[in-house]
Amino acid sequence: MSSTNDYSWFATKGSWKFLGFSIIVWAVYSVFTGGDKLRVLNCLPNRESIAYNTKTGKLYRYDSFKEAWVPKKLKDYKSKNSGGAYWRSNSSENIKLESFFVNGNLKIKQENTKRGSMYGLNSNSLGSTYDYVDVNTMIIYNGKKERKNYTVKENNKTFTCQLDRQQIYRAPTNEYEAINKR
Repeated sequence: MSSTNDYSWFATKGSWKFLGFSIIVWAVYSVFTGGDKLRVLNCLPNRESIAYNTKTGKLYRYDSFKEAWVPKKLKDYKSKNSGGAYWRSNSSENIKLESFFVNGNLKIKQENTKRGSMYGLNSNSLGSTYDYVDVNTMIIYNGKKERKNYTVKENNKTFTCQLDRQQIYRAPTNEYEAINKR
């Protein structure tokens, strides 16, 4: 027993067609635009490429082993000790990296704190120590907008980077993989 309006319990046939069409449009739009995009700027020949998320400003670096873009470390620590028969040397470096958008411009700040000392092993020689902080700031103007060329200012030096469309198709990874030790 069939009635003339089979869809009357929820909506009309036109509403179902509109809903189905809307879902297809949304799916196609989300696949091709995706909200978060990785943008790669080619600053060669004098600088390396800059890769960042267009929504969060998170920075990426290319890992040739994984053949993908991986997030840059926000904090890193390096230390080195060396010595010989009559001297000793040690050095350490703390690196802090932050990036964020302000008024559509991407601001990147890298702070390197370096400490070290060198001294002789006999009691007559004096040692030397050093301790300094190096702050590197970079601004990518209009970093949220898609353009062909971007103006970049790094420590009062201005240069131009080009959008590298070939590099963005290599998928970014979200995290480093853990190594299982046995």
